[in-house]
Amino acid sequence: MRGLFCSKSRIWIFFVLCCPVVLPGASTAKDEKILGLPKIETLYTDPEEALQHGRPVRIEREARYLKQWRLWLLAEHNHYYEGSDTTISLRRPNGEVSVTYPPMSGPAIVSESQKRILDCGISAHTMVEFAVVYDDAGREIRRIPKVLYTRDCGKTHDERLFWLHYSSVEDGAAVNVIRFIDRDGYSVHEAKRARAGTVSFKHKSRSYSIAFPTPEYPN
Repeated sequence: MRGLFCSKSRIWIFFVLCCPVVLPGASTAKDEKILGLPKIETLYTDPEEALQHGRPVRIEREARYLKQWRLWLLAEHNHYYEGSDTTISLRRPNGEVSVTYPPMSGPAIVSESQKRILDCGISAHTMVEFAVVYDDAGREIRRIPKVLYTRDCGKTHDERLFWLHYSSVEDGAAVNVIRFIDRDGYSVHEAKRARAGTVSFKHKSRSYSIAFPTPEYPN
């Protein structure tokens, strides 16, 4: 699983929350801390033992300060024998937990100005049928059913809209389906493209334009 990834206007953030319990036989990376917790924490040296106990093999942590929310976003990536999961927790500067979100498939896109987090619902190990919009208090706002396969996701430059890029098939040909959603999870614009190009539209007197690559068949 990737960690924090930033490219131009796209920001991907992956987060997992779990209780940092050190089990017998576990080793802890003590040389680097994040909000008082180890950056990398190995719970089991034997992955099969972790599988037997239904626990992650290791936890990888990272954090980002959300200035507008005055809270830290703590990322704890749980890596299991097979696959991983994601959760976001918001913490005060002293490390105290303010909000804990349900486990997410990720990637998670944060819009500070709109006080929203989008779980894009992309997973290589489990079947995820929808993306989810949450508010800054951890409440689920709306579920957005996916179109076959979710290829990518992100937000517009002004953070007012999220976008979801799907791979679909029409008449045997691969097509891009791009859906833009507002802070409440409602679709405000949707486009289909049979080739690489730019999607441009206006919403509430604002102009948006985002380029998308050549369509691919769903994996």
